[in-house]
Amino acid sequence: MDAYSGNVTSPLLTQALLITRGVHARDFKPLSAEPPSPGPQVLAEALPKCDLDVRHTLYLFEFMEKISFSNPIDSGKWSSDKAASLIYDGQPFATVGPFVAVEIKNQICDVMNNAELRRDRMPEILTQVAVPVSYFAMALNLNPERHRHVFELMTFLFAIAKMTVMRFKLHFQVPRPADLCPAIEPMITTPGHWSYPAGHAVEGHLVTNVLIRLLQRADRKPWNSQEFSEWLIKHADRIGDNRVVAGLHYPKDIEEGKKLAGKLAGHLESRVGISTLPRAGEVDNGICKDASNLRWLFTQALRELQSI
Repeated sequence: MDAYSGNVTSPLLTQALLITRGVHARDFKPLSAEPPSPGPQVLAEALPKCDLDVRHTLYLFEFMEKISFSNPIDSGKWSSDKAASLIYDGQPFATVGPFVAVEIKNQICDVMNNAELRRDRMPEILTQVAVPVSYFAMALNLNPERHRHVFELMTFLFAIAKMTVMRFKLHFQVPRPADLCPAIEPMITTPGHWSYPAGHAVEGHLVTNVLIRLLQRADRKPWNSQEFSEWLIKHADRIGDNRVVAGLHYPKDIEEGKKLAGKLAGHLESRVGISTLPRAGEVDNGICKDASNLRWLFTQALRELQSI
């Protein structure tokens, strides 16, 4: 398979494939049938034919298609002391207020007080530098084969969380705690961007919000979705807190990131219609004007979560 995957492969295998093709090509005959003509297409049949990276690109394109930012960069300048919003189809749906400078002094004290937890939380902090999919998979007992569309959905959610939070970070440009106080000495390398809002908090709570909505729709009786939801929230909260413990963020970064995640989840609810997704065996009668690719993905993930 590696010979066709774009990965570095064996020169011996490549040579063998060329030889085999050359032998068989001697018997080549023109096609006996006409190629299929373009015609009506069905999304539910088309998307499964795409590889994972292609579908991921389609999801991102669809999500961002009508989204803009409320504070455009005019001639390379803007004011970071004003609130900013994400706008969909002309209407703001997620607004973040500025980080007031007078709050920073007390916030730095909070970061210093949390530093005493670093030794106990070191394994978590180090493994959460990368996208912390494993923590949410652990809470729901997910398997990459049985729940491959749930993993695909989480990958999409982590991506849009990162895309949107980076735009707010650029707008506000709040310095990291260690930029202002040498005593912070973060235990891992500080990321190469600003502090506010916290990306890990947006990512973790967006995934949590969406998975909770899917669990509620799945209605897995006799299992209580509320209990699973509580565990997901615990994971998202701790992932955010660990970024403060590590010396990378202020508590306010985490708080605002959690709020932004809730607004993004609400936006996805309104566009995808999570509460009307068809369960296994049901026909999809939901109206989804501009997020049909995403509705397909959410539906596949929902049906995987229905089964135990």
